[in-house]
Amino acid sequence: MKKIALGFFYTLMAIVISAGISQAADLSGIISYSGTPVGTIYVTATNDVNSSLATVYAVAYDAAPVINYTLSDLSDDTYTVIAYLDSDGDGLRGATEPVGQPVESVVVTAANVVNVNFSVAEQK
Repeated sequence: MKKIALGFFYTLMAIVISAGISQAADLSGIISYSGTPVGTIYVTATNDVNSSLATVYAVAYDAAPVINYTLSDLSDDTYTVIAYLDSDGDGLRGATEPVGQPVESVVVTAANVVNVNFSVAEQK
């Protein structure tokens, strides 16, 4: 009897908790780079760049002229997407390292967002 009641309680809790959680979605696209790709390309999506409570999603790829990227399990929100080529291998975005981002922020609402394509270029 206790197992059934406890199981029912946990099932009910899971339903209540999941009712307020948005579905996760993927954000994907193509990043191009016309220079000599040496190092690692990092792609990040940040939901609030001005907050210490921001959520940052990130992936890393070996540098190449064209990269198909995917950021997975993003919650519903508006994101600033940035990619940079870490040519010195320190894992940080340096002031002179190539960087790029889409023209506009990306809105994720429960469905996958595709074709967020942009270029990474040398900083001037």
